[in-house]
Amino acid sequence: MKAYIRFSGVTGLCLALAACAPDGAGGTNNLFSDISTLSGGATAGQSPEQRALRERQRSYAQVRVGAAAGGAALGILACAIQKCSAEQTAAVAVAGAAAAYLAGGYLTNQNQAFQATQETLRRDIELAQQDVQKLKQSVSAAQGVVSFQRAEIARLNQGYTAGTVSANQYKAQLASMRGDVSATQSLISTSNERLGSLDNSISNHSRAGLPTDQLSAQRTAQQSQLQQLRQAEQAMLANINRAPAEVKKS
Repeated sequence: MKAYIRFSGVTGLCLALAACAPDGAGGTNNLFSDISTLSGGATAGQSPEQRALRERQRSYAQVRVGAAAGGAALGILACAIQKCSAEQTAAVAVAGAAAAYLAGGYLTNQNQAFQATQETLRRDIELAQQDVQKLKQSVSAAQGVVSFQRAEIARLNQGYTAGTVSANQYKAQLASMRGDVSATQSLISTSNERLGSLDNSISNHSRAGLPTDQLSAQRTAQQSQLQQLRQAEQAMLANINRAPAEVKKS
């Protein structure tokens, strides 16, 4: 029975989280992509700037996967107390994991019976402030990669023209740069997800008659940082576009 619960829960969780929020390239941040991010690829050959960007992506993935595991565990515990069937336990575990994965940390998204209070408002303001700081770190990492790419493309173009850099060597570096773009798009997707969660918090606290000026101010700050992250993504694409046409071909 335990094996059945485990199989059903994992299968259901994968299906429930296979399509969550869209990323910057029309894909999604989901359990599969997060686990892939955490398992990580080789960092050999990556610059310190590129590794810093990947670390920002991994930090968000780790939080989401951990939240999903915690949500599933709480669901299973609740079912153990209520003596649920195997099918019920699996369903509750999936629901708990999916809710926790998508909650974005804000209290208003974690419980359908959420009641807005001064304490939940204070907690969500703190979380919104933390999100602004995390976004600033992501923007700094992405901008660092933009500067590295710009210099690297110039070096590669010079070497390719001089014959000291082969087409295969150039293509390998471009592949790494495209990975930078994917990492940045994942961060953009995460930021959009968390903005949506913050919107829910603002709406729920406002309906309860609580002042949401501080939450709204943090939302504005997050939007400003998100715009800079999008600009960094476009700058990365522009850097890649400076490579010779024959090298850019797959």
